Amino acid sequence: MAKAFKPSTTQWIIIASIIFSTLLIIAYILFFEQDIIFTAYLSVAIIGVLIFPVSFYEYSINSKIRVMEEQFPMFLKDLADNVNAGLSMTDAIRTVSKNDYKAFNSEIKKLSNQMSWGVSFEKSLMDIIKSLKKSMIISRGLSVLLQAFRSGGEISPIMNSVAESTIILQNVQKDQESQMLQQVSIIYMIQLVFLGIIIIMYKVLIPITTGGAFSLAIGSSVTDLSGIQGQGLGNDYYKGFFFLTLVIQSACNGLVAGYTKNSSIVSGIRHIAIMLLASILLFSIFVLPKELSITASSETYSIIRNQEFTVIGRAKYDDANVANEIVEIILADTIFYATTSSDGEFRATITAPDQRGGLEGIVRINHDGKTAQTAFTINVR
Repeated sequence: MAKAFKPSTTQWIIIASIIFSTLLIIAYILFFEQDIIFTAYLSVAIIGVLIFPVSFYEYSINSKIRVMEEQFPMFLKDLADNVNAGLSMTDAIRTVSKNDYKAFNSEIKKLSNQMSWGVSFEKSLMDIIKSLKKSMIISRGLSVLLQAFRSGGEISPIMNSVAESTIILQNVQKDQESQMLQQVSIIYMIQLVFLGIIIIMYKVLIPITTGGAFSLAIGSSVTDLSGIQGQGLGNDYYKGFFFLTLVIQSACNGLVAGYTKNSSIVSGIRHIAIMLLASILLFSIFVLPKELSITASSETYSIIRNQEFTVIGRAKYDDANVANEIVEIILADTIFYATTSSDGEFRATITAPDQRGGLEGIVRINHDGKTAQTAFTINVR
């Protein structure tokens, strides 16, 4: 008769993650608007659901094993002291099981209970070795102890020797981790610099290269220094692209940081979570919020005093047109008004002031609690 398949805890977590990710995809297709920003965030959420639960579970297991490894030398020394005091191995195990070895307590109590039920020390120790096979330090140390027990003779000196060797090995590992801490700090700095480059590209370089416009954003106001912005890829495209590159960079840097410090890819999950959360927070503050922008220019540059001329422009809220909003046009302390059309464009006929020379007019619009303004120039003759 075939043995029934019994999923492990890790396998159950993977199955649950796959089911939940599938439900997220179905809900996205059926109920949500499929724009690039939301798609990018959903993609990260699905990847996170598939990776983080099982990774954090494995990380918690590894953290528990590290605590056990720290207590393992103390357990061996206490066991050796009890054996030297004349106690049998069963009584020595029962005695040390009353001590506090933190996460290692459960395994020691299991060993004590099995031996009290009549299971041999050799068989009980083999079960512990199998359950802790992920720990090379403990499994190897207990294997040496088992071989010494099978060989007969004095076992307490061997336990003390294994304990001392384990302590030396742990100290070497701690020294290596301390030395690698500086390298990990450099990796975090690289992540921060990469995020800064993304912010600068989005705020400065992208407006220059895509539209020939240099927009300086301070708070909620945007000043356009060159005129009507050209057409190009939308802001949502760049936001989605930069967001996905930031996620990839966080994942790569996190894995490298974990492997550098602990020689373990799984330990990199913690660094990925830290980098990703910090990066998404800063990205949401500096890049994700929508920006209100307005462009304007005069159809005629050189104008006679008191002559009527037309100012045209366009208002956008990221990639969306700002429709049916009032536009203020201020020229020589006189305010004129216009209204944006459905495509965000406006056209206002205003009168030139009764003064000669170059003049600068201000065009301002309010939308969604934000204010944007730009300037245009004319020459009155």
